[in-house]
Amino acid sequence: LKNLTDELVKKYPKLSGKVIKEKTLKTIPPYMFNLDGRHTINNLEHKLKKGDKLLLLFVTVGG
Repeated sequence: LKNLTDELVKKYPKLSGKVIKEKTLKTIPPYMFNLDGRHTINNLEHKLKKGDKLLLLFVTVGG
């Protein structure tokens, strides 16, 4: 996941500092990665497999 996050920042530099932390490459809340619509991923060492569907989400809660 870390390699993919790094590639996203290189391809879309405006993500850096607003969506993804510059030095750690972790998402900045309320943004998060979701795997296959089932799991939230915070571990950048997670190994993605062929066929995995990764979503970058903006999540807010309110009433």
